[in-house]
Amino acid sequence: YQNNKPSLLGIFAHCTVFNKRIEQQISGKNLVIIPEGKLHYLPFGSLHDGSNFLLEKFSYSLLPNITIMDQLSNRKASSEKTPIIGNPANDKGFSSLEMSELETSAISNLSYRSKTLQGKQATETEFKNNVSNFGVIHFAGHAYFDEIAPLSSSLVMAGDKINDGMFTLSELYETNISADLVTLSACETGLGSVRSGDEVFGFTHGLLFSGANSVVSSLWKVPDEETGLLMLGFYDNLESMAKSEALQQAKLFILNDVNSHPYYWASFQYTGIN
Repeated sequence: YQNNKPSLLGIFAHCTVFNKRIEQQISGKNLVIIPEGKLHYLPFGSLHDGSNFLLEKFSYSLLPNITIMDQLSNRKASSEKTPIIGNPANDKGFSSLEMSELETSAISNLSYRSKTLQGKQATETEFKNNVSNFGVIHFAGHAYFDEIAPLSSSLVMAGDKINDGMFTLSELYETNISADLVTLSACETGLGSVRSGDEVFGFTHGLLFSGANSVVSSLWKVPDEETGLLMLGFYDNLESMAKSEALQQAKLFILNDVNSHPYYWASFQYTGIN
């Protein structure tokens, strides 16, 4: 970025390696990457030039297409309130995630504006009734992506007499969300159905379509402990860094101090603008 405007728009289309020739054309340290089709499934930060991961040299953000940039630039969060949803109780056969509770408790201590919902309190009804009033949303729990019927893919929350606790992608598209940031600290929330053109039809697309300004989501089943550490670092970094850089530095902590294998840090992708 130069003067808050991107100097580079994209590693486009058919780029599946990161090499010196591409690097020589980059003037800044923050990339905007616009993948095509199944390249949305590529964890770009784990690309390697023989000496370093891309993550070690650049922070980056993804965009589904070039036209959405102006839309995102003009969106403003309606509130600074932050719901932190951790380990919602469910009767759908999903296991309890104790690390998610520790993650949400630790993150809530970083912000006086946060409200923590855990277990039976983390209901789909509570979320739906208040989601339009949130500036930042953090969800740490189970997610389910349905390859056959993508609109049935769900974030798993607690159920009650009004809602069953399965907040589906279909319902998401009908929800008004004005959050500046939505973080889905759950497995495979960055997956979707690849449609014609450059779009991936999934949670990230649904959140941007519904009004969110930016999304952090995952490409595979993520390990609990490392994910908790990454998320805590991410929110701590947000106090002084742009969002893509905050995620980059949180990943670098895992890479350098916990486990260097990309499985432990490369799954989470940031989509949006800083």
